[in-house]
Amino acid sequence: MPQDYTFAVLGTEDERFKELRKLLRFKWKESEPEHASIVVLPLPFKLTDDILACLRPEHLVFAGKVSDEDKMRAWSAGITLYDYYAREELDILNAVATAEGAIELASRETDITLWRSKILILGYGRVGTALAYRLKGLGACVSVYARSKADKARIDVYGYQNADMTGGLNGYDIIINTVPARIIRRGELSRMRSGALLIDLASAPGGVDFQAAEELGVHAIHALGLPGKVAPRTSAELIRDTIFNMLIELEENVNANRD
Repeated sequence: MPQDYTFAVLGTEDERFKELRKLLRFKWKESEPEHASIVVLPLPFKLTDDILACLRPEHLVFAGKVSDEDKMRAWSAGITLYDYYAREELDILNAVATAEGAIELASRETDITLWRSKILILGYGRVGTALAYRLKGLGACVSVYARSKADKARIDVYGYQNADMTGGLNGYDIIINTVPARIIRRGELSRMRSGALLIDLASAPGGVDFQAAEELGVHAIHALGLPGKVAPRTSAELIRDTIFNMLIELEENVNANRD
């Protein structure tokens, strides 16, 4: 477990970070930024002038989804930004909360059961994998679209249907996109089943032409930040644990250099 620190959480009213503050108080003392040894910044993170003015080179600064531009800007001020969102353990565990949020949204936004519904998942990364497993467990007829031969093999092994995009999106009750590229355009949208639901989980700008979806009357939702919306407590725990892991590694590196 990391040593004693003082901490400050800045720049966000996100429910995840309200919960994170509560959790960190069990371990450390909360203080104003000028007296803190650790500063935790939002997810996603944008380095504003106000935030930069609160940071000092002696701070250990943790932020989420940090751009190269912001890293360089902070570095030029003598500040290192440690990106907790770049950590694989957080990425893997966050996929579960995203999948559960998408399932809750799909159930709420349709008038059918997920059981026996025909669901297409676009992409078989961490979120797609978590989604397919849980939806199949609920009795859905799950198809997955992926491009790599390895992913296609995994889809077969786990008993899902391998889908392709040659027929558009026709024949599905629910389509969930996880691919962070524009792959659902007007042509695909025009061939969707009437009344079908489309959920896009990809980061902005997303994988869906939302203007075309609106013009065609497609029920499309860009569902961003689901972990923080549907499971802020769990999301906060994951961020806390990831920061703890990063601190332990930093402390080990410091001790190794002393030796």
